[in-house]
Amino acid sequence: MAATLPTLDQWTKDNFIPLISSPSTIQESYKRFFPNHPTITLNGVHVTPGGYTAILQLEFGQDTSASVNIENMVVVPTTVGSQAAGTVGFFFTAIVSQGSSLRTVTSSVNVVIEQDQSVQDSENVDKRRVTTMTQVILDNGANPVNLLTKA
Repeated sequence: MAATLPTLDQWTKDNFIPLISSPSTIQESYKRFFPNHPTITLNGVHVTPGGYTAILQLEFGQDTSASVNIENMVVVPTTVGSQAAGTVGFFFTAIVSQGSSLRTVTSSVNVVIEQDQSVQDSENVDKRRVTTMTQVILDNGANPVNLLTKA
């Protein structure tokens, strides 16, 4: 008997939040969220998977903690009544603390979730992955893509 899939919005929350709030496990979180070759656009710039994880590590690095609040989720399943694939859009705010300083990261995210056939076949493994992500993000009003090009 196959496991019951979480709803697309719950799957998105469960797999996106660890990318932001758990920097020590970013590689594992990334593998649960994305397939091997996703299409990622950040603030209008195409970034590689490595570039995206580098930005996440700069924004939410080892010496930080983040409280993430996801709001206003919109879900459109690919097939009506199915949670196997679809498109999800949402906004999030993260309060990031590093030592005694606090900053606010705000973002809108749109993802396309599909079945990833490269995931090992098992009835207990959720094969859903984000194949395409478009994100607009600001860190206290600054563009984090610029941080990567200056690093």
